Amino acid sequence: MKKLLCMACVLLCGFSFADDDKNCREWSELAGMIMKARQSNLPMYENLELIDEIYGSNEKAVKALKKIVIMAYEQPQFGLEEYKEKTIVDFENDIMLACMKAKM
Repeated sequence: MKKLLCMACVLLCGFSFADDDKNCREWSELAGMIMKARQSNLPMYENLELIDEIYGSNEKAVKALKKIVIMAYEQPQFGLEEYKEKTIVDFENDIMLACMKAKM
């Protein structure tokens, strides 16, 4: 999990759209949606295509979100709901923490 947090911190460092707590919360929520899709067995390419479709005009956001997708799909997929939910919340928290640290 520390490796994941370090990767997230590097990912979000320097992005001007991570400059307040509200934006960090939005990043966290997006990360949660990505991880929820991963835990629901959505193919990775569908997550990537959706990012291009929604954020295609914002290169920095697309690049950061694609890295978050990669980070999510590096995590194991679980069968039990309680493990899925814990994984989603942990991932959201890791991204929130990395975003807030990037602002300091």
